[in-house]
Amino acid sequence: MTPPLARRLLADIREMSEEPYPNIYVHVNNLEEFCLVLTPEDYDEPLHLTITIPLS
Repeated sequence: MTPPLARRLLADIREMSEEPYPNIYVHVNNLEEFCLVLTPEDYDEPLHLTITIPLS
């Protein structure tokens, strides 16, 4: 991953952690993998999405 893309990714993760959208939470495992937890109002269970971003 190029330095500009890595900075953008870090900025996006920071924004989602500090100012989350309603019903969306982010759990960062490392730069390559993080989890989005969606809690829609119409579902009883949260939806977990694991996002993997290749660094190379």
